[in-house]
Order: sequence, then structure tokens, then C-alpha cells
Amino acid sequence: MTDLKEVLQFIRNADKSELEAIKNSYDIRRSEIVYSVKSSLRVGDNVSINHKKISNNRMFFVTKINGVNVKVSEVNGKGSYTVHPSLLVKV
Repeated sequence: MTDLKEVLQFIRNADKSELEAIKNSYDIRRSEIVYSVKSSLRVGDNVSINHKKISNNRMFFVTKINGVNVKVSEVNGKGSYTVHPSLLVKV
């Protein structure tokens, strides 16, 4: 495994074409991870939202899975949100 410090140093010294290749690889991998998270979710699953404005103690359940986002409602019925799957943590 490559050391993270080495990778960051390489990025600092990379030229435009190398940065573009890194960005493309990053975008593809992030897309794979989001797809994986989204495919593991089912309507009714309990989740929490990993976001600075929402407390980790708040519990939600999945109400609908859309093409890009997931709709969740709070367990005690206070609110609902449309959230990107990368922010959801399955409980």
C-alpha cells in the first residue's frame, strides 16, 4: 500500500494531465462506492445522516430510492430529507 504522504506529495508536483487522470480515477471510484451504498439500501431501512448540520443521534428510515438521491423520514416523524447516498450510514 502506498503511503498517503507520498500520494499527496505526487499530487502537489503533478502537471495538468496527471491531475486530470487522478480526477477521473477519483470520480469513477466515488461513483462505484455511491452505487454500492445505494444498492445496499431498501425502503424501510434505518439510517443516520452523516452531515455536520444533523445530529448523529437522529434516526431516519428510507421512504424512497430515486436515481440519484434517497428520501428519508425521521423515525419520530419530525421531518424528511432528500439525501445523497454517500451521506447515509445504515444502522
